[in-house]
Amino acid sequence: MNERLKKTSTILLSCFAAISATTELADSDLQRVGQQLEHKIEASQLLENIDFMPDADRVTAYKHKGIAVENKDGKQLSLIKGDFGSIDHRLVKNGLLLATVDTKNQQALVTVFNKRTKEWTNLQRIPKTNFKIEGVCLYQDSVKNGFLFLIGEEGQGQQWLVADSANSLKQAKLIRNLSTPPNSEFCQVDDAASLLFVNEEKVGIWAYDAHAEADLVRNPVALAQPFGKIKSSALGMQLIPNGLLVIDEQAKDLQVYTEQAKQWSLKSVYSLAALNSPKNVSTLINKDKLDIAIQHDDGLVFYTLPWIEKATKSISIIPSVMPEVETDAVPSLGDAADDPAIWVNQQFPEQSRVLVTNKQGGLLVYDMVGKLKQSLPVGRINNVDIRTGFNFNHHPIDLAVASNRDNNTLQAFAIEPSTGEVSELGEIDTTLDDIYGLCMYKNTRGDIYTIVNDKDGRFIQYHMKVTKGQISADLVREFNVDTQPEGCVADLSLIHI
Repeated sequence: MNERLKKTSTILLSCFAAISATTELADSDLQRVGQQLEHKIEASQLLENIDFMPDADRVTAYKHKGIAVENKDGKQLSLIKGDFGSIDHRLVKNGLLLATVDTKNQQALVTVFNKRTKEWTNLQRIPKTNFKIEGVCLYQDSVKNGFLFLIGEEGQGQQWLVADSANSLKQAKLIRNLSTPPNSEFCQVDDAASLLFVNEEKVGIWAYDAHAEADLVRNPVALAQPFGKIKSSALGMQLIPNGLLVIDEQAKDLQVYTEQAKQWSLKSVYSLAALNSPKNVSTLINKDKLDIAIQHDDGLVFYTLPWIEKATKSISIIPSVMPEVETDAVPSLGDAADDPAIWVNQQFPEQSRVLVTNKQGGLLVYDMVGKLKQSLPVGRINNVDIRTGFNFNHHPIDLAVASNRDNNTLQAFAIEPSTGEVSELGEIDTTLDDIYGLCMYKNTRGDIYTIVNDKDGRFIQYHMKVTKGQISADLVREFNVDTQPEGCVADLSLIHI
């Protein structure tokens, strides 16, 4: 057995051990309180109390009719006409953000019910995918950016940025393509924990990190037999405080899973034997109970379930600084944009420049509105820094130096102080074998130094100078650290690196 299979078996057996500890069935706790008979329901979600929609109870997508906001009695309060499938929603400052998929055109879209105008506004269609969209789910990060996950049945998916904290964006931005399980149709995101849950019908429920730059690694939540209690048809799911509800269509069960210390275990199972192929579930917290709506082939059935669990996740929110400007994209695919350095135009600050290393091709120069002004293809440079006031052949320039990984050299650039124009000065050999990080320092006498490091822990400090009209440098000292370094900065007040 190879290492990958051993690891997978260990994970599955661990999950099986946790799931085996199931509490007794308590069907009497699940109280049926109503129903809505309707064969053409595609999806439905209960709505929390919304001050600008006080009578709204749920939002429901109907085949060949549209998406309706309804009260508890099923009376229509608002309608978006069309053919729609999966839906999800979040509250934003300007109203109710709704995501869905236009099944006729096979295209996802987002819109906002504006709390001031009481109308659906800002309808934005996501560019068409090359796969059939089965499910959509929204995710709000810690600063309320709105992301949309698209789940395809053939194991394809995407993540889009579709909204800010107030409204949907004028133009959605593709964040990443995803490889999702085959036979997936349902998804949901725990915003506080940044976890994306996706079903794999014949296997179970998986959890992924929802962060835009996270690795695509999945962990099991609920699995089919013999590793779990699902009888091979895991469909819709709903997050609840410290838990997850899962529909097992074949068994006609509602399974309740709880989480403790990132481990999921089956707590209880409730029979849905009276329903015709249950598909999905939606809940609301109502004091010490859950209000539950279950979608099946004959419509919606409403239940209540005692639930005193409170969310115990302690999520540390890291303060975020929102950007004001974004540069044009780096003209290389993959991991390319790396280290920036800002050159300040002393006379006209608005004409300052941002120097950025393209790890796959050279130095890029952007203006203060993010437009690319120059591209200098000097090789695979990694870090860059700038110091002003360098005398080059009796001409004052500002000096930029980068670590060039192609040749293990210092790559020097001149910046014209009056215009910000960047030009190549040349390369300086080093004694390093695998050059990496770099920073610069200017002392009180005006001497400029470049400190560069190697992946093996060595640091070398060079005194920048001019020899016979060419840029050069003298090695002035060496030191090392025990582990791999990269970034560094000089503290001018303490004269420390």
